[in-house]
Amino acid sequence: MYEYETAKLIDGEFPVSTPEEQGIPSKAIADFFVQVKERGLEVHALEIVRHGHYVLRAAAAPYETGKFHRILSAAKGILTTAILFAIQEGKLSLDDRLVDIFPDDVPGDMDPNMRKVRLYDLMNMATGHDRNVFYEMRRTDNWIKGFFSIPLTYEPGTVYVYNNGAPHIVAQVIKKIYGMDVPEFLKPRFSDPLGIEILCDYQWLGQLEPTTMCLTAEGMTRFALFYLQEGAWEGKQLLDAELVRMVGKRNVPTADFKKPVEQLKPGEDLTQSHDLKKFGFGLYGTPNYFGGKRFSGGRTNQAMYFPEEDMVISLLCNDTRTAEIMDIVKNTIYTHCYTRPVPEMGDGKEQLKKALVGFNLAPAGAADSLAAKAVSGRTYRFGENEFGLEEMTFRFENGCAEMAVRAGGETKKAVAGLNGTWFPNACGYVISEPESSLHKVIRGYTPDVIMGEELTPVHMSGAWVAENVFVFHQRSAARMCTIKYTCTFTAEGLKVEPYLYHLPTPPKEQRKIVLIGK
Repeated sequence: MYEYETAKLIDGEFPVSTPEEQGIPSKAIADFFVQVKERGLEVHALEIVRHGHYVLRAAAAPYETGKFHRILSAAKGILTTAILFAIQEGKLSLDDRLVDIFPDDVPGDMDPNMRKVRLYDLMNMATGHDRNVFYEMRRTDNWIKGFFSIPLTYEPGTVYVYNNGAPHIVAQVIKKIYGMDVPEFLKPRFSDPLGIEILCDYQWLGQLEPTTMCLTAEGMTRFALFYLQEGAWEGKQLLDAELVRMVGKRNVPTADFKKPVEQLKPGEDLTQSHDLKKFGFGLYGTPNYFGGKRFSGGRTNQAMYFPEEDMVISLLCNDTRTAEIMDIVKNTIYTHCYTRPVPEMGDGKEQLKKALVGFNLAPAGAADSLAAKAVSGRTYRFGENEFGLEEMTFRFENGCAEMAVRAGGETKKAVAGLNGTWFPNACGYVISEPESSLHKVIRGYTPDVIMGEELTPVHMSGAWVAENVFVFHQRSAARMCTIKYTCTFTAEGLKVEPYLYHLPTPPKEQRKIVLIGK
């Protein structure tokens, strides 16, 4: 067992410390940002609390600390927290069968094995399904009944299969037992004592949609610290420590034992497929391969806690290269945690300061170009196109890029900052809305939306990446994505290439769009 004292907040806030005072060299944290930038990884926010002190709070411009962010599957940990409180109050048991909780939703032609599925199986993603049934459920008008109607392949409780249908059912368990949704249920038990707010949307049937949950970076930090402190907060035990310790244990193996070694794909991790001592899954918590545990969300949204280091790290991103980012966390921060304060080493503080100044999602390039003056003020007219773009005029002056965009008979005027600056634009998005970026259109679901944030203002920033190529980005606090436009100026006219996909690296099927203005 690891020893810890619950963090003591001052006026509701964590005390602030230098990294060195808490045993972490500033250079180690600076190296995290350097490597993220060098590899083009999209990290939105990073927070570190060690020994109850903030040693880092950083958000990539134009994002801000304190703003809400989608946490995707890390929200499953919020559901776990709700279930554990219900168990503590004697309302539920992990051995409760789903058919007993939802007797009115049991279909007549249900797979008999479904009667064996327990809450425990649901929270370990070992329901017996051989696939993610999330999208099949969404096509029905009764998601619980839809879940029950899908036949099982495996004996419940024996095989882990990632299944996003499970957390929706977990959320409805709380609704069924308490008559309230998870955020309302957790408010007096968890959210208010910790000083956090949980935002969540509802799907078209009026049910809570847990995949849309949002927290601020500090909310993620406090969430992770609650688990580090085994359910205690400011000296008060809110949730029984024995229940908290169940999370992240190897309740079920995550390996596929039915796959022979010779059938492993090139690059597939042999150890992950066959070594139970290193991998597993428990109540929506996951052990890190290098130490500690985490609630892991898609696109690398992570609430990490490390009892052995008395440290939590919250990470908000929009990047699918999770393994690469986690390796950087391990190699730069985790492996440079020391038991006592460390002296300032070289110019580490200056390196961290410089790295934080450069923590910016603006396009990289020059603020000026020989072409800027030549094209400034020219109006380019476009033929018929899918965006309804009719005309576009740029003016490069006063350290910014002003643009007038006419589409659908309406003209919008917007300003993009240069040199890494972001300008807010009350007009919203120009040329295209983020909805165009979705590769899957699912009824009632927009995966990129950050609940609770206004869609405007949209911030814009631009840079010259070549003498005749100007790139500008559009971002809103209400979205995780960047909308990127590459504008190439030639003697013949203007070529505009929108990049609309909501991840920083395009899928193979990304359709290339080119708009030509004369």
